[in-house]
Amino acid sequence: MATSGTSVLMSGFIRYLNAPPTRRSSTAREAVGGDYRFATDYYALMRQAVSRDRATSRDGSEVITLATNASARKRNRYEALAASWCTVQRRWNDYSPTTLPTALPVALGGLKIPVKAAFAEVPPDGTTEVVYVRYALEEIAEPVADGILRLLQLAYPGTAPVLVDLSHEVVRTSEGRKLARYDSWLEAEAAGLAHLLLNAA
Repeated sequence: MATSGTSVLMSGFIRYLNAPPTRRSSTAREAVGGDYRFATDYYALMRQAVSRDRATSRDGSEVITLATNASARKRNRYEALAASWCTVQRRWNDYSPTTLPTALPVALGGLKIPVKAAFAEVPPDGTTEVVYVRYALEEIAEPVADGILRLLQLAYPGTAPVLVDLSHEVVRTSEGRKLARYDSWLEAEAAGLAHLLLNAA
């Protein structure tokens, strides 16, 4: 059940935005999450490996090692993600790592949406990129991708948001995009999600 100021997972909100109409109700229920269990989080180890890689070797080796040693159930998927990571991580070859700024709270449509980037990097021009990595296999609609960038922009003002759609080796930046135009859409979608949660059995 949703109450005023209900928190939903950022990943859950993204899935809701990206879901076809026939899956909106089921995706809405998943957006709230529940008792988190590391053992059942399919991408948890991959997220950890990406973070270690950015903080240590910065060459993809941490992710490759994880994929090589993954369980039989995960190995093929993890190896594909590792190959994609080794491609996209070259973007930051000339960048410097930096501490991820503290995210501001984001509230839309009566929902609280905690926004959390994966890491931050500083290019030669001195700006700060905050990077969100998406691991899901499903293709993401263009407005949803821009919506993610806008959420990052709201949570980390003064930074340059970046979305990595790792399964498809796509890096999307905020450069040249008027992301504020998605505000009314995000507000309306969040309100719709809040309504579904409020009326859920």
